[in-house]
Amino acid sequence: MSNIKLNKSLVTVIVFVLAISCLSALAATDVFSSAATQATAAEAITTIYNQYASWFGSASGSIQTAASGGATYYAQWFTNGAALVAWTDGNMYMYYNGLWYDLGMNWQTLGEAATEISTVYSQYASWFGTTSGSIYIATSGSATYYVQWYTNGAALVAGTDGNMYTYYNGQWYALGLSWTNPAPTPTPTPTPTATPTPTPTPSPSSGGNVLSVTVNGSLCSAANSQGYPNKPCVSVTVCTPGTSTCQTINDILLDTMSTGLRIFKSVLSVTLTPVTVSSGTLAECYGYGDGSADWGYVATASVKLGGESAVTVPVHVIDSSFDSTFSGIPGGSSGCILSQNPYVDTSPQEAGFNGILGVNVSPQDCGSDCVNSANNQLYYSCAGNRCSGTSVTLSSQVQNPIALLSQDNNGYIVQLPSVALGGVASVSGSLVLGIGTQSNNTPPSTLTVYPTDQYADFNTTFNGVSYAANGFIDSGSNGLFFKSPSTSSLPDCSSSSNASSFYCPTSTKSFTATNQGINGSPSGTVSFQIGNASTLFNSNNNVFVELGGDDSGEFDWGLPFFFGRSVYYGMDGSKSSLGTGPYVAY
Repeated sequence: MSNIKLNKSLVTVIVFVLAISCLSALAATDVFSSAATQATAAEAITTIYNQYASWFGSASGSIQTAASGGATYYAQWFTNGAALVAWTDGNMYMYYNGLWYDLGMNWQTLGEAATEISTVYSQYASWFGTTSGSIYIATSGSATYYVQWYTNGAALVAGTDGNMYTYYNGQWYALGLSWTNPAPTPTPTPTPTATPTPTPTPSPSSGGNVLSVTVNGSLCSAANSQGYPNKPCVSVTVCTPGTSTCQTINDILLDTMSTGLRIFKSVLSVTLTPVTVSSGTLAECYGYGDGSADWGYVATASVKLGGESAVTVPVHVIDSSFDSTFSGIPGGSSGCILSQNPYVDTSPQEAGFNGILGVNVSPQDCGSDCVNSANNQLYYSCAGNRCSGTSVTLSSQVQNPIALLSQDNNGYIVQLPSVALGGVASVSGSLVLGIGTQSNNTPPSTLTVYPTDQYADFNTTFNGVSYAANGFIDSGSNGLFFKSPSTSSLPDCSSSSNASSFYCPTSTKSFTATNQGINGSPSGTVSFQIGNASTLFNSNNNVFVELGGDDSGEFDWGLPFFFGRSVYYGMDGSKSSLGTGPYVAY
């Protein structure tokens, strides 16, 4: 986690002013005479629902048609009180947890694309196998694609340019069809000419091994998120081990570059037993790349992630008042906590979250270094009013709960949708547990796998500067952080502005950087853009793909890297079809 503490202007989730009352009188009336139009809307609603069924529950009745103020819409309610709505202007909305959200989709094109994909598939099903998930939306540059994957690794793609493509046996082919106009029966030739097209990104999944992720959305606490853009939140359930006494806690920051679950004591209502070591309570001082630190004791908890079985794991209870004298820490109160780190988190409001779920590729947050040395400046044994540095076994260290799952423990996938320049109020995606362990986490053959060191670091080269073992993909960083190529092309924002730690170019700039595996291969180029952070923060949006800031010693691919991608992380020492971890793949 890096550069997440901000003092920005207030940015709030857009609540669309669609009166709930306009849906209260839904009636199954034939407002439209065109059955085809209603069928297209139904196809789009069903497609979106299939991707996010775990959010909505089951359908409550059928898709219905109603009118409000001269406009017609199609609506599907679900058993948890949520709804998906398609208006005749082509826009789609979601009603969820009492709020309305614009999904940024055009159901007319989505429905038409889905119909044409189904038509082509039905004629050539033997080529593809069965469908793998539902049709979803992917983007590349300014182009949008509607994509359906199949169980043999093939795909059918309808681009918004009207052309249709298929991915088959490792190659992309143009089918010579236009899905935007009535098309004749397609006749693919046995050896079609390969046509380069973007590789589509898998959409968010659903299932027991999936946790919902909201970026500045419903899982983030409004009280802790003011002025905090690009904040990815999940929910975890914490129980007193051996009991049914549990608590589900939202506003947990998803952080791919730290390890372990850390929760503020002030938000815990369940009882957790502290871990003891060397006749004292085990405590930890855990620092982050932005200079902050979390101090508190280690306790044993039963943790549930999504629908997975609970695991018993040491967690970090953040409590700045624990052993408040810090008398045993080298340097006293100006030692580990304040000297190495400018400030220690004292409350969820100050930190900007209720806790952190660290899911780095390392199973433990320190590993052998803390087993072999008591002078690790991370772990302490506290008794009375004195804390002393201590060694600690692997089993007592704060651990990544994913690594302890009975299944789906070899890695995970972070999936977030694309975000347009200028930003949006919030987006939703998924944390999918396991790689190749279930149908919803099977990796496509188009991924590039980048081996990393034990901390998920690889090599990045930008503007002639090599960041050897100092490139990383970090969901806990809310921007892309790297050294500016020049102050004229990418200047810092004014120190007196609300964006002082970010870049403020006069116009949005485009760049490329090259990532390499930790041992020099493979190699791949990544394109990205940087916009004016001050302008972005003064908008009504919270989620930005072009947000970046200055960092001279490393190349931090923060949360903007995830938008429009599925990023795979392989746990250290664990095997999957992508190889043996540690690695990242995208």
